Amino acid sequence: MSSDIKLFINKLKDNNVSPDLLNGFLNTIKKIKSQKEKRESIAVVGMSCKLPAGINSTDDLWKALLNGESEVTDYPKNRGWNMDDFYMPDQGSKGKVYVKEGGFIDDIDLFDPGFFGISPNEAIEMDPQQRLILETAYKAIENGGFALQNLQNKKTGVFIGVGTSDYRSLSLKTNQFENINFYSGTGNSRGVAAGRISYLMSLNGPSLTVDTACSSSMTAVHLGINSLLLKESDYILAGGVNLILTPQEIISRCKLGALSNDATCKSFDEHANGFALGEGCGVIVLKRLEDAIRDNDNIQAVITSSSINHNGGGNGMTAPNGKSQEAVINDCLKAGNIDPEKLDYIEAHGPGTSLGDPIEYYSVANTYCKNNNRKSVLYLGALKANFGHAEAASGILSVIKAALIAKNRVIPPQVNFHHPNSQIDWNEYPIEVPLEVKDLKKQKDEVYVGVSSFGIGGSNAHLVLKTSKEDQTENDTSEGNELYGLVLSAYKKNNLNAQVKNMIQFLKHTEQPLKNICYTQVVKGKRHKYRTGVVGKTKKEIIKRLNAFLDGSKKLGLFNYINSTNKSGIAFVFLDTDLRIER
Repeated sequence: MSSDIKLFINKLKDNNVSPDLLNGFLNTIKKIKSQKEKRESIAVVGMSCKLPAGINSTDDLWKALLNGESEVTDYPKNRGWNMDDFYMPDQGSKGKVYVKEGGFIDDIDLFDPGFFGISPNEAIEMDPQQRLILETAYKAIENGGFALQNLQNKKTGVFIGVGTSDYRSLSLKTNQFENINFYSGTGNSRGVAAGRISYLMSLNGPSLTVDTACSSSMTAVHLGINSLLLKESDYILAGGVNLILTPQEIISRCKLGALSNDATCKSFDEHANGFALGEGCGVIVLKRLEDAIRDNDNIQAVITSSSINHNGGGNGMTAPNGKSQEAVINDCLKAGNIDPEKLDYIEAHGPGTSLGDPIEYYSVANTYCKNNNRKSVLYLGALKANFGHAEAASGILSVIKAALIAKNRVIPPQVNFHHPNSQIDWNEYPIEVPLEVKDLKKQKDEVYVGVSSFGIGGSNAHLVLKTSKEDQTENDTSEGNELYGLVLSAYKKNNLNAQVKNMIQFLKHTEQPLKNICYTQVVKGKRHKYRTGVVGKTKKEIIKRLNAFLDGSKKLGLFNYINSTNKSGIAFVFLDTDLRIER
């Protein structure tokens, strides 16, 4: 309670205000404070990502994190460049790179333009970053259980972090200016990355592309949160993308001396020698918490606050500033009225540099372990150690990892951490880098996670999120009493098979009750031309019939796909739980 309110209450007491009136006044203050806290909280209601090592969803990412997976590979051969021509181990060689490995996505050439209403000619001219962020945004909407129409009927903003636009170099690498055509400008403009999503999905809220270097996507999230709080948006798509399409970006980072010569990011380790190249894409769907609760959305995490600032002047534009990092964290904690002691884990920027890691460690220690009074352990890690530094997309990928930690109340192990950095006194503060899975379910109902993201130009961002209480309801695992119908649809027949395969894998591993899954698919899912439907009482029965669809065999409770442009149709409603169907 603020000093002004205390003073006012004391004056009321001095004037013999009745206890009932005084209690009513205090209850009103508590109610206003509670409503204010609700308004300041943002729900994460959808997430999607794509990373190296075949990670195409948040489920894939979570499994990889729990298993401590990391992957670096040679630069892909299908991007028009032979990196062996540019490789020279000597760091001083002009126009050369001393590392050619990293975390690369191997299928960025795959894209279905027809699904989004894009012509093949235009798709060829589109920067793969635009294609990838478009696909990921759509998947994030699907992950939230929304039909696109839900977002079209509201003010939906799009905020996307993009740091490079080097796709143009592929068509102009030999000064072939005659290759420039009608689509070249929009296809290679970073400013179009967000606008294309808004245009193709008919979203009418604010739409902008953000570039603050490595903190781009975290800054995009912050701007999206503010748009929701200002009521200029009802939904937000926030994210970022990073692909390394030409040698120029690699050469420039080699000249800066920022890259690890063994292509391994060793966050907070004694042998940290720079970051590894990384690619990735991530998008989250945001909504005001009170609206998400009202609409019974699938709330995956709750963002309590975020903040951004800049280093200002200092030792150099590319050098980290510990005081500014502390300031952005303190601003974030103040904005959310968060007790630093509540934090369980910090997803650090953690680039794995001898200069940056100690500075970031102590900025965390001086804010979350203030005056060294902290009693509980604060865990510290960084996603960059798994798949490299995804630069403009690194912040959003860290937010997705943080949301998964809060949702599951489990902290995954940190990879590539074997020898603690000797520039850090690890005994001074209760901060640990987790070497094994830390399950907090028995200890914590709510897990709080902080996320830091710093840009090479000096722009800093910090965010705190926590477990959603609405997501902690016990799953209904009782199956076999009711008959459920599951409907899947796709734009193309072959894509329907892929949808079915994905659903089979999902059903095998998810703890979500079958009735919730079927409800989302039937009520909120978009209806494409090719469809299949199955009925069953358990996940096992549903999986069996989905496999029958893939095998092309007839099975009780299986409806074959429909390919019809006729808008009218016949609907059958069966109420008998002993239903037998064959078609």
